[in-house]
Amino acid sequence: MIKAIVFDFDGVLADSEPLHLRAYQEVLSALGVTLTRDAYYANYLGYDDQGVFTTVAAAHGFELDARRLDALIAEKGRVFDAIIESGDLLYPGAVSCVERMAAAFPLGIGAIASRTAVTAGSSVFQAATAVRKKAIKVASEMLEAAEHDLEVADGKVHVVGAPGLSVSLGQIAARLDGMSGIPMLPGVEPGLTATAYYEARKTTFANGTHLAEVEVDRVGGERAGGKAFADVAHFQDRRLVAHNKAGRPIRSARFLPIYRIWITGSA
Repeated sequence: MIKAIVFDFDGVLADSEPLHLRAYQEVLSALGVTLTRDAYYANYLGYDDQGVFTTVAAAHGFELDARRLDALIAEKGRVFDAIIESGDLLYPGAVSCVERMAAAFPLGIGAIASRTAVTAGSSVFQAATAVRKKAIKVASEMLEAAEHDLEVADGKVHVVGAPGLSVSLGQIAARLDGMSGIPMLPGVEPGLTATAYYEARKTTFANGTHLAEVEVDRVGGERAGGKAFADVAHFQDRRLVAHNKAGRPIRSARFLPIYRIWITGSA
């Protein structure tokens, strides 16, 4: 039995991608750049505004400084808002569909889903990699050992095969904060920290599929006067299964790499 329905928004209830394309086309036309639909969907789908304009600029050989880029992004936002206000963003029938379903079931909208692991998670990975590299470099000086002979484990950097020859990450951080009378290590910035930025060059997609089991009861009938009318099909949803491969789980205890959702029936 169906207990609730959760919709994705863009691509299910609304189709904003063609509107983004129209906004980009209008803004870029002022620069003498023609952006076709085929080129947009092949080369720019999944970029944010900054990514689209910088990539277009590189492809057409003109430079964008920060001020000009900000101006283009602002203009694109203005054009996009105007396009939305002048037309219907939703797919035909979307409103009535949601209203009918909301009358019978709890309803939720899950717009975009979560990209946290793709964006922020990737930034954290890059920054953590840089911190690890810095910790090993400093530890090699403190332990007087080659960097390739060191590994990080249990909050320490130690010599491979000799866990007793180690220095804690706290000691390394203290060394990088500076000590009176001890010069900073050459070529190493103060602080056991790092900052990283990750740019998603393309939109990520899940590896999954949906299977629906539907029972169809085809019924015929007659109009007044004995003339047959078109057959009527009655549909009964039996089961909907979503099977998704999540790849490497970040927290496998909570998020399984493979999951199933049964709308009717049981998992």
